[in-house]
Amino acid sequence: MKTATSHNRQPAVAGQFYPAQPTELEQSLDVCFAQTTVMVDKPVRALICPHAGYVFSGHVAATAFAQLNQRYKRVFLLGASHRRSYKGVSLFYQGDFNMPYGTVPVDKTVGKTLEAQHPHLFTTDPTLQLQEHSLEVLLPFLHRTLGDQIPIVPLLIGSTEPDDCKQLADALKSWFTSDNLFIVSTDFSHYPTGEAAILLDRETMEAIISNQPRALEKVLGAFPQPSVPGLATRLCGWRAVLTLMHLTAHEDLTYHPLTYAHSGENPQYGETNRVVGYWAIAITEKASETETKASETKTTAAETKTTAAETNVDAVKEANIAPSFSLTATAKANLLKLSRETLKAAVKGRPLPTIDPTNLPDCVKANVGAFVTLHQLCRLRGCIGQLTANRPLYKTIIDMTVSAALHDGRFAPVSPEELATIDIELSILSPLEPIEKATDIVLGHHGILIEKGRHRGVFLPQVATETGWDLETFLGHCSRDKAGLDWDGWKKATVYRFTATIFGERDNRLV
Repeated sequence: MKTATSHNRQPAVAGQFYPAQPTELEQSLDVCFAQTTVMVDKPVRALICPHAGYVFSGHVAATAFAQLNQRYKRVFLLGASHRRSYKGVSLFYQGDFNMPYGTVPVDKTVGKTLEAQHPHLFTTDPTLQLQEHSLEVLLPFLHRTLGDQIPIVPLLIGSTEPDDCKQLADALKSWFTSDNLFIVSTDFSHYPTGEAAILLDRETMEAIISNQPRALEKVLGAFPQPSVPGLATRLCGWRAVLTLMHLTAHEDLTYHPLTYAHSGENPQYGETNRVVGYWAIAITEKASETETKASETKTTAAETKTTAAETNVDAVKEANIAPSFSLTATAKANLLKLSRETLKAAVKGRPLPTIDPTNLPDCVKANVGAFVTLHQLCRLRGCIGQLTANRPLYKTIIDMTVSAALHDGRFAPVSPEELATIDIELSILSPLEPIEKATDIVLGHHGILIEKGRHRGVFLPQVATETGWDLETFLGHCSRDKAGLDWDGWKKATVYRFTATIFGERDNRLV
């Protein structure tokens, strides 16, 4: 086996867990991120996300990474060894990580410091991480959201002693600050039925978000009583999760469960009688008391059992959106102002606007979908949105503005120097309607959603007007470029139409 001494680590699972070719990898990430929603508005300190093949857990991992809303000095990656058992923690700093898209720098200074300070805890044998997948699989998501210049500190736990997790947390305590991001790699239950996985994984998730290490140890200690057929583990990366919980236990932080899935929900590759579960969880700075009270009634993806069946378009169609929904001219102007203030704050790294909803009109507090589009000198500079929302419109505008500015994977994050050249356009959406035939779509009036399994692609109504495409070309591009299907894939998919109220700064459209 080739060692990594004085050499970069080579990809071990490219072409298996994720595509090995850069173009195909980008397309795979497009599909993963197309299904994400921004759910937090506080600085993210840590993420817990899965490391399975992208066809199974990619959209769950992408949801975790989509919450990132600031820049960091470095990223600590914590995982548990799947292939080898050894004492302590593997610390790799002999080289960088080579990936299909380029090189991911390793923070060698931090690595050497940790080794010098805790020589009995860390091992620097470079071969221990060569074949491990759990950290590598997350790097393309990190590249997509934060770029390739932020160094990583890859840590792989070989010990199976809970006390070693506490020691590792103590060693990392001085690094657990707001300018460093911690990412924990773990899948949840392995190989029960899909029905059993949902219940087991919720129980494990609830122990984690309690922010009490003993709660997780208790849940893990309950296995195998009661016995669950097929269950091999409840949490393959429990050592990494437990380490994080020791770090956060005495911090003023909040755990946010974001979304859940299991491998059996993939109709092409999965099987429901033997699944692996996946949760995405974000850990953020705690909201102020005022913000907490304002959001007490908000329904999140974690407050109900999250399955593919609950997040499909049937649920979308039942969203709380009145067909007669409309915005006043004043409301439109205020939403554009809010988006502009959010854009400035996000790009400059300042706190996002806080809104007192007491005196807001009902139209901006309605739960409706919206897209935020940024143009720079008449060219697209970013566009992110939600087809529906489980939060008030003004909050969705804040979230989507941040995402369009910083997290649209097609573009680099907007810089402060660009602010003066960027204008904002908002699209407020109507409910989705399934179409019976392509001619039900009126170009320039209807936007479309194409959905087949986990493949989803969206075009807003203005896309047809801006491109001049005919109906077949409009559908073909959405099918291939957005949903990741073939050009004619829409013909075997479900197609929905919707309308949008569109207004922006560029031409003061407030009608």
